[in-house]
Amino acid sequence: MGTYFKLKTKVEVLVSSGKSAERFVVTSLGGYFPVIAQAPDGTLAVVARDGDIHIGQRGRLGLTVSHDRGESWSHLIPIAYERVDIRNPAFGITSTNRWILAYISYDCYENGFWRVTEKTSPLTFIRYSSDQGQNWSEPIKLCVTGLKWFSPYGKIIEVEKGMLLMCGYNHIGAYLLRSSDDGKTWEGSLISEGFNETAILALSARRFIAVMRRNAAMSEAELWQVESKDGGYTWSKPRRITGPAEHPGDLLLLRSGDVLLSFGHRRPPYGVRAVISEDGGKSWRSERTLVLISDCSTWDVGYPSSVQLPDGSIYTVYYAHDSMGAIKQGDNYPIGVYAGGIRYQEELLYS
Repeated sequence: MGTYFKLKTKVEVLVSSGKSAERFVVTSLGGYFPVIAQAPDGTLAVVARDGDIHIGQRGRLGLTVSHDRGESWSHLIPIAYERVDIRNPAFGITSTNRWILAYISYDCYENGFWRVTEKTSPLTFIRYSSDQGQNWSEPIKLCVTGLKWFSPYGKIIEVEKGMLLMCGYNHIGAYLLRSSDDGKTWEGSLISEGFNETAILALSARRFIAVMRRNAAMSEAELWQVESKDGGYTWSKPRRITGPAEHPGDLLLLRSGDVLLSFGHRRPPYGVRAVISEDGGKSWRSERTLVLISDCSTWDVGYPSSVQLPDGSIYTVYYAHDSMGAIKQGDNYPIGVYAGGIRYQEELLYS
């Protein structure tokens, strides 16, 4: 009968809608962990990391802005570079145009190599700008009662005037930090143990939803969702909402009332995806997942952050290593690590 050979696996089938979006380079030769915010006048601002690789001593944070709906971007101007390995920005702009940036410094290197020990104690800082990021306050050490240390993550959001929310995490779990004085002081409470990078969304002054990356190997971690009905003091039991290597996430309340979840797709095809909820996060239209980016060369990709522009379109920033498709400079000149943007119409989420 001869010899027979078999190799079989399940794969995703991607269906094209035939509709298009627009892609942009926000910054090149860097751009890790971008966070986007929109000022009251429509200015788009992105804080991202450059100066070193994903984990490296020279890492710093810079700011780039756009005044034309994300078509063009300024140079990435360094704004936080005073310590070793500055990373993990949380960034937001309030309704009074106060710009707030939190970040962490990991001074835990030995001969230039990352060495985390029990004695490692990273420091978290916060800074403010009152002139649209042109000048920043000196870094202030951000101390939160009950937290020896924590890393910020994602957007700083305004629930109501003066009331701000920011997420953070440490080796224990994910935390919600809240400020009632426009970001001057903060208090923290545990969301859930066993999770790290967390995005939060306020559906009302009391009802919040959050999506958390599970503490696990990169290829195994997923996003899990929780809900609070008392302003973030107690939370529901976590439930899984994405598959393996689909993380971390970002949440955005659209003007239609629907909720947008964007997340990194850190398994082939590497990129960024988005899905919509039409019931306030109770369920997600996973059968209508939108593939925003699918041409990146490695798993080190994602960290999306989204805003809705005045014309209703959605602008999502992300980072990636190279691009096998639209974002490249000729066949012989790969772009390397960069922060990109994609602008698309909300209707794509429903087609």
